[in-house]
Amino acid sequence: MKKAVIWHQNDVHARFERFAGAAFYLKQHADAEKDLILDAGDFSDTMDVTVCGTNGAGPMELLKHCGFDAAVPGNNEFFMGPQALEAMACVFGHMICANIEKLNHEKIAGIRAYELIEKNGVRFLIIGLTPYFNGPAASDFTDMAGIRTYEPFGEISRIQQECAGKYDLCILLSHCGIRTDRQIAERTKVHLIIGGHSHTEMDGAECADGVYIHQCGCFGKFLGKTEIFLDDDMHIQDVRACSIDVSGMPADGETMRIYLEQKEIAEKALSAVLFEIDEELDYDACRECRAANAAADALYDLCRCDMALINNGILEKGIGRQITEKSLIEASPSGLYPTSVYWYGSKIRSALEASRETERIRGSGKGSGFRGTRLGTLAVSRNVRILNGGREILVDGIPLDDCRLYHVMTSDYLQRGTGYEMLGPSETETEYFRGYIRDLLEAALKDPEFVKQTAVRRIYE
Repeated sequence: MKKAVIWHQNDVHARFERFAGAAFYLKQHADAEKDLILDAGDFSDTMDVTVCGTNGAGPMELLKHCGFDAAVPGNNEFFMGPQALEAMACVFGHMICANIEKLNHEKIAGIRAYELIEKNGVRFLIIGLTPYFNGPAASDFTDMAGIRTYEPFGEISRIQQECAGKYDLCILLSHCGIRTDRQIAERTKVHLIIGGHSHTEMDGAECADGVYIHQCGCFGKFLGKTEIFLDDDMHIQDVRACSIDVSGMPADGETMRIYLEQKEIAEKALSAVLFEIDEELDYDACRECRAANAAADALYDLCRCDMALINNGILEKGIGRQITEKSLIEASPSGLYPTSVYWYGSKIRSALEASRETERIRGSGKGSGFRGTRLGTLAVSRNVRILNGGREILVDGIPLDDCRLYHVMTSDYLQRGTGYEMLGPSETETEYFRGYIRDLLEAALKDPEFVKQTAVRRIYE
């Protein structure tokens, strides 16, 4: 009887101090010579200065130091673009993904489709998979990043045929999410899927069509351990998996040293003063403030539209007089895109009414791409007035018409109906714009007149 031990994590999302606790546990319990150590994507996140200030390479030093055998890029890695992926792969050396390429169909340097690794007498074929999106609207996000991802089923079979006779167990290191992992289990002949993306907390492995699936939550709280027991002919006899809570573990000293070293490099790169504005812009998640007004106005100025609407929670703090890349990331950590939609006035009215609900606006706002701590009330562009406690709404001085279709600039977060479910998908076409909303702010704040206009009051109780 042989035993294969796989340690794994997924969706750390730049909680690197917590990762140092996982590193401490791994150094105490994992045998690097005999055990596999894997990362299933979204180790990084552009909410973090260490990620942005090192073009994604800094965090890879942590995986390298801790002896990880392979990692797959998640969407938070590939949204940074091909150059960042190449920088990550160069540092780490074991980045794998079978269903990603540049828009021109060239491979991304340093990223291989799979790894063949032998541990404790067991030969592993490990294939990396990243999320793929169906339909032109979904592919807009990957197009803006300069990459393409695609359905992996054919690639899995092709790789297995190419590696026939060279492996005993086939593992998919998948950042596709639990639903897609189950579909993959139905359509392919693999042994184990180590997953991520859906942030699913699993106490043990589930078995779908003879394929075992395990992932362990998010944000570095858990470390996964999957043990596979094999007979002498390498047939699986049993699989045992668990998620170990490492959130209270002490930080590994050397891992923390490397992290702080990379953080210092990043902060230095991001702290150069780009320009100064004449006055600070205050912030409040729950009421009108100049910082949120600035975000709404920057969206309004991006293209010809009727108005802009954005939740205050896209920001986390005010905007100081000295503008740096670091200050912009800290003020607006969410990786959300400017988005053009068409909503009826009735939807806009309902959302503005909901934006006065204390329980709602103080809620977490949890959703794809959102990195704030509260949903926040809604901010509107400078051409909108909300009067008499919300009973009267004027757009360019004209009362809001419930039956009219308005062209609105917003974020992909609100376009998905997150937080303000009465908004949601556009009634007609949707258009996404390259760059995060903090990038819009950087460009807009250079104009002194723009900064002055953020003081224009929009909401009257």
